[in-house]
Amino acid sequence: ALSSLRARLASAGIDVGVLWSRIIDVVLRSLHAVHDAIPAQPNAFELYGYDVLVDDSLKPWLIEVNSSPSLARDHPLDVTIKNALLEDTLSLIAPPHVDRAVWREMLRWRVAERGTSRTPPSFASELCALLHGATPRAPGAPVPKASVGLYERIAPSPQWDRLNPGRARGGGREAAASAVAGRQPRFDVPAAATRRLAARSS
Repeated sequence: ALSSLRARLASAGIDVGVLWSRIIDVVLRSLHAVHDAIPAQPNAFELYGYDVLVDDSLKPWLIEVNSSPSLARDHPLDVTIKNALLEDTLSLIAPPHVDRAVWREMLRWRVAERGTSRTPPSFASELCALLHGATPRAPGAPVPKASVGLYERIAPSPQWDRLNPGRARGGGREAAASAVAGRQPRFDVPAAATRRLAARSS
């Protein structure tokens, strides 16, 4: 488990905080490299699995990045770590409850009224009925600390700004996007987040 590795490194006199910062640097640089190739999906999220090798000089090397990594649990340690990961992810994303009975009625109404001149309900009214008045969290909105779990937000962050001063100020396509959105360009958690497993897996 990561907690055991942290303890072993600390016992050898290694500054785990510095090493972790270097690993974060690798993750951020990889996200920077593919940022323009990944379309924004405010209604979806992606989980990435990073394989990082640390050499004897404590330099991290990126081996590969897995999109939608396997969540199979073939070992007791898998159960401990991956169950906690799933719990934290669902808590972080906080998907709103959708009333399927209302959804079915909406579909029946649309089929029955197809070809007629009746005006369908507005999207806002349908969404309100589906969610019973609840409001989904807007993209980029602050996430309550209680919902973060062991996720750690790494972008936007001072470390991200140091690596990408041009992006931090906003330029090119990102400047236009920032002006439209009214906020700094960002990767939202968990797309640009790392997850500290030590507390959960100890």
